[in-house]
Amino acid sequence: MISFSTSWFLKGLSHPAMTPAHIILLLGIGLLIGQQAISGKLKTHFILNFMLFSLSIFIGFLLNHYLPGDVKKTLNTELILLATALTIGLLTLLKLNLPTLLLLALVISSGMVLGLDSTPIMIPGLRSVSINSWLMGALSGMFGITLLLAVISALLRNILNGMVLRVIASWIATSALFVLTLLLVKH
Repeated sequence: MISFSTSWFLKGLSHPAMTPAHIILLLGIGLLIGQQAISGKLKTHFILNFMLFSLSIFIGFLLNHYLPGDVKKTLNTELILLATALTIGLLTLLKLNLPTLLLLALVISSGMVLGLDSTPIMIPGLRSVSINSWLMGALSGMFGITLLLAVISALLRNILNGMVLRVIASWIATSALFVLTLLLVKH
């Protein structure tokens, strides 16, 4: 029988919204996916992007679990998250027609870094059911935020020649730059 912990699931579900670097990147990748949707291939691109996004988050979770501690300490995942969010924000702002491979690379790398940077609070004696529930909640939260924003941005991408998305992308790039600056000043 499979057990499930709803309180840990809810903690995982709220995790992306509690971490500034995560929410900035999720907002950016959702806008970029929606902006890059080609009208004829909208459904195919959405399904492919979100399947790969979910899979890459899961791979990031596995890397987080199985990478040695000294390797994880040398990786500054928050810095990578913010640099990726800044890049995605600027690409969305420029409204370029990105090649499919570049878009897929951004989606996959974003998901992997998000998964690599997501760890539940480890309490001695914590059961694996609670950890797995937290991870499922975090995956659901990341996927849900990105999907919602991608659908909204796909609907808004042609209004005023995409100006609404470009303004929001400038805010995302600026937010990433501010948090990145604070992160670098802190060290």
